[in-house]
This record gives sequence, C-alpha cells and structure tokens, in this order.
Amino acid sequence: MGIINNAQAISDITTVMTAFLDQQIAAGLLVSYGGINIKVDEVDPRQVNVEFDAQVVVPLLFTHVSFAVTAS
Repeated sequence: MGIINNAQAISDITTVMTAFLDQQIAAGLLVSYGGINIKVDEVDPRQVNVEFDAQVVVPLLFTHVSFAVTAS
C-alpha cells in the first residue's frame, strides 16, 4: 500500500523530512539544513526524489544528500 503522488503527498513528505531534520538538530547530529527539494521523478512517477543540504556536527563542511523513495 502507498499514497497517491499529488501535491498533498509532496507536502506531507516535506513536513516529515522537516520534522526529521529538526530532530537530528535536537539530537546534536546536525548543525543546520536547507535546500529541501522534493519532487516526483520525471521518468518513474512512482518515485519521489528527495534532496537537501545538511551541515553535520563533525567537521565535513556542508554535505548534499539526495535519495529516492519508490512505491511498489
């Protein structure tokens, strides 16, 4: 089971990612984050691509994270 890819689903995923990243800051694992970009994949509409930038606590400067979630 999954969710329908529509504007509400993208909004829900954005809300979950923001809450997750805020939790990582509260846990002391991240210093900051930004540039959250969530969109339906152009090739596979079952896939949602998630990207964001994060500054981790260990001195790695700034890290760009990108991953995809695919409904099956």
